[in-house]
Amino acid sequence: MHIRQEADKRWCSGDVVVSARQFNRSISARPSGCTRQTVQSTPSSLKFESASGLNTIGPSTLLQPTHKGVCQRLNRRHSLEPPLGLGKRKKKKKRKKKKKKKKKKKKKKKRKKKRNKKKNKKKKEKKKKRKEKEKKKKKKRKKSRKRREGEVVRHWETELTRRTFSSRAPDRMQRDIHSESGEGKSAVEFEGVPPSAIGLFFILLFLATVRKC
Repeated sequence: MHIRQEADKRWCSGDVVVSARQFNRSISARPSGCTRQTVQSTPSSLKFESASGLNTIGPSTLLQPTHKGVCQRLNRRHSLEPPLGLGKRKKKKKRKKKKKKKKKKKKKKKRKKKRNKKKNKKKKEKKKKRKEKEKKKKKKRKKSRKRREGEVVRHWETELTRRTFSSRAPDRMQRDIHSESGEGKSAVEFEGVPPSAIGLFFILLFLATVRKC
């Protein structure tokens, strides 16, 4: 029994010799050498010669060959020869996919590490800034405490604070106390006149007396 192709020469060159039972089974099966395809340019039907008479097959059941020559239709269930090379190809593809997935995971880990490094750097910088601020605050507190206790004396502070709180110059305090009580005053002391002017006055008097003599 033969399948004859009438109009299109792109199909299998020559006739495909198939038994009627095998043909009926192989229509639904996927062959290794051919690909199933519906083509509009093909004839609407093919004539199938059998003992019972002529039968027609629509274009949806046609199989287009991937190579020139006889298009052998192989059925996995019923044919003795299994399709060659399919299992090996599938295994190789799976292995390649697994390798790609592993590479992607490594890239993700590297990205996470980089992000963590950046975050840690920022945290360290923030900690340093906080510590510096705390140190500055502590120094200010110490200075203010010393000022309260009178350990630090500055030039803009008044005489009263110097008298009462100055720990660096106890002699000055004693002098101020004596001057207020009236004990340590010298014989010649004029109020409101600096001592340097008084010294110059006495030197001039001494020179004048020497010249007269």
